Amino acid sequence: MTLAMRHDISLAERFRTAWRGMGSTVAVVAAEKDGRRQAMLATSVASVSLDPPSLLVCVNRNASMYATLAARGAFSLSLLAARQEPLAHHLAKHSGEARFIEGDWQVHRSGDPCIDGLPWLCGALASVFCRIEDSLDYGTHRIHVGRVLAVSGDGTCDPLLHGGGRFGQFRAVGG
Repeated sequence: MTLAMRHDISLAERFRTAWRGMGSTVAVVAAEKDGRRQAMLATSVASVSLDPPSLLVCVNRNASMYATLAARGAFSLSLLAARQEPLAHHLAKHSGEARFIEGDWQVHRSGDPCIDGLPWLCGALASVFCRIEDSLDYGTHRIHVGRVLAVSGDGTCDPLLHGGGRFGQFRAVGG
């Protein structure tokens, strides 16, 4: 019996199971407001436009970082390198300030008050610093569209990937 034919599993569970096949680079979203730092692993991230440079991130309204992100109106998004898998496991197991014990966390300083003070991960493939330009509530999440104001890193090393409920690395196939 295929997953689609199972009637004892909700549509949401079938969707979650099916969507585990969608691999993506592991991203960490971080924000700070009034000295309170928050960070989370994010799987719902996508580029939106190059003109203006922008991306979207979806945050569950029950997530601990939800209020901080909404109050700050800005965030950093760091794309993890394959060598940072232990950090991804640490972030998945901890919450609040404990997430900042591991990793080379830095504070962004550029002279732009909108994004200055944001925590970000040095050593990531790349980190982008965004001002939230639009938000939309949908289901259990808020979709934030962030306009990219600064970028650190160039994305030239192997990304840490997540798919099928596991972390892994890209492996070239063929020649």
